Amino acid sequence: YNERLVRQLYVIFRDFDQNGNGAISWGEFQLALADERMHAFLNALELDMSDAVKVFQILASEKTGAIEESDFLLGCLRLRGGATAVDMVRMQMEQEWMRSAL
Repeated sequence: YNERLVRQLYVIFRDFDQNGNGAISWGEFQLALADERMHAFLNALELDMSDAVKVFQILASEKTGAIEESDFLLGCLRLRGGATAVDMVRMQMEQEWMRSAL
């Protein structure tokens, strides 16, 4: 992956993690939705605002209900490429969750 993109994702994550706890909560994510940087971020991933809630649901940990830094970085890189990528990653994550539940 492009090193510049990864650096940008780190910066975006830290900006959206307003309380600095290493995770983006649903509240922090909602605040970020009003931020132009979120629009630019989704645009860079070839996604639009209608995908934003799906993106949160896919990336958020079932345990914490928040997006951890590593999940954010890896998930964003996997999601890159539009709505079909969102659906594919959601399916992959659901399969991983089912395997871990067994």
